[in-house]
Amino acid sequence: MSEASGQSRWRVWARLLRLPNLLTVPGDPLAGFLLVTQGYDSLLPGLWAAVASVCFYAAGLIVNDLCDIETDRRERSERPLPSGQIRPLAAVVAALVLRGVGQGVVCRLDPQAWWIGFMLVMTIFLYNLGFKGIPGIGALTMGTCRGLSVMLGASAVPATEPFSAALLLAVATLAGYIAAVTHIARREVSTTNIGEERWIPAIVLVFGFALIARIQVFGSIPAWLGFSGAFLLAGIVTLEVASMLAAASHPRQRDATPWMVPYMVGLLISGLLLIQAGFIMVAGAGDTGILAGLILIGLWPLHRIFSKRFPPS
Repeated sequence: MSEASGQSRWRVWARLLRLPNLLTVPGDPLAGFLLVTQGYDSLLPGLWAAVASVCFYAAGLIVNDLCDIETDRRERSERPLPSGQIRPLAAVVAALVLRGVGQGVVCRLDPQAWWIGFMLVMTIFLYNLGFKGIPGIGALTMGTCRGLSVMLGASAVPATEPFSAALLLAVATLAGYIAAVTHIARREVSTTNIGEERWIPAIVLVFGFALIARIQVFGSIPAWLGFSGAFLLAGIVTLEVASMLAAASHPRQRDATPWMVPYMVGLLISGLLLIQAGFIMVAGAGDTGILAGLILIGLWPLHRIFSKRFPPS
């Protein structure tokens, strides 16, 4: 295989796996892990949970495209599977390998993580195999996947006390946010204009910010500033998207709406990095949390750069 063809093959798989979105996955279990341990334990179990979550997410993306291959032949014929750039059998094998690696990694963690990982895999497959086609239920199922990803990190170490309110709030915020984004994403190939639901991601952020700021004790000024800055940036992203979707709903712009929605969905997905950074910085993990949060914020422009080459939606 030539170098050029090897690079082309890599790009095709990167499109199938939606490379930019993979960047948004590790922050879920890391947030859950640090909210439980507050940085007092080794970060290694949290990193293992992040690896497992990425494997489960990638496997789910492949299964999603396998289930949608006939629909994609009509609506997204350029995608790797309907275009024939990747054979379905190769995709099946890749999904099984990723799922197996993820479950194997989970076995290195506390036994409760195995059950959370199993629940996450089952929820992903339920979404792909039918729930995604049910209005409302599909979006909630996808949100549940993100919530379980946070819980995977939280369960990576033995629980010495009940889960904190901050952890449960992080689970609810990330799950609610991605459920709202998934609901909006259902319109990406539709000519139906998006109504008031375009504001739901911003509303979820407002409630998440307000509640965590009320119940969490901030260990330092940098933690407070980092948390506030991350949520402010995420809020700007969601409000900008809502504003652009409102402009697209104008009668003169209706033809542009189907083309704008995938871009807007990608922008909303990138906001996950900022939300995760906020929760990590507020976890009370000291310098570890601040550094991890800053890394996630730094990944946000990288997500936007990759999104120009590999569509995230």
